[in-house]
Amino acid sequence: AGEIDKWDKSESDEADPLDLFLERGREVPDRKTICEGTPTLRGKSRVERGVERGTNCRFHVPCPKCGEHQELSDPMWDERKGWEFPPSSLIFDVDAKNLATADQAFDTARYRCGFCSHEFSDVHRKPAIRRGVGLPAGCAVDKRGKVVGTPLNDGPEASFQLGRIYAPTFTFGDIARGLVDSTRDEAARQNYLNSWRGVTFQRKRIQDEWDEVAERLGDLTLESSLVIWPPDGAL
Repeated sequence: AGEIDKWDKSESDEADPLDLFLERGREVPDRKTICEGTPTLRGKSRVERGVERGTNCRFHVPCPKCGEHQELSDPMWDERKGWEFPPSSLIFDVDAKNLATADQAFDTARYRCGFCSHEFSDVHRKPAIRRGVGLPAGCAVDKRGKVVGTPLNDGPEASFQLGRIYAPTFTFGDIARGLVDSTRDEAARQNYLNSWRGVTFQRKRIQDEWDEVAERLGDLTLESSLVIWPPDGAL
């Protein structure tokens, strides 16, 4: 089942098309069903539901220097503060205002280990990925490279999430450029999260406090905003 988040039931009187697809094979005892796709909106994505319901494996790669396994992750963008780089993160050079252009990010991109702070480039990325491990939620990799721990969900469904940062056809520079480009507006951000990182996007919801609403209304008073209908007060 490909691109399951794009399966539409709005013009059908039947059940969800993915549920119907899965029902067709239930009489086969040794069946194996594979569903894949690009996730869309948080809380509405079939891909998201499937990943969270299964083993929810994330790919961890060893640091070329210390050997500690970690999931490759991105820096975080804040409209007021600029870029924030976690300990284990793709990093790139920024200016005095904590900003970076797409070209600057492309030229200076590398990865920083969250355990020993060693920085490595694409030369070491591919060999590290070849030694990577898909870890179920609740598990880790010990110093011998063995998977330890108990999966939080050890049911019959295996699920995996994987972003472009692991793809051999992309470089750290490509990812950094796409990340910086994604800050220009909400649509670009959704495209990056969905298509590049392989995670869902949550749209902004503006919630106003009562005092902020009142301030914008200005000097309206109860008398000036009260309307009585009918004019004679009769019901």
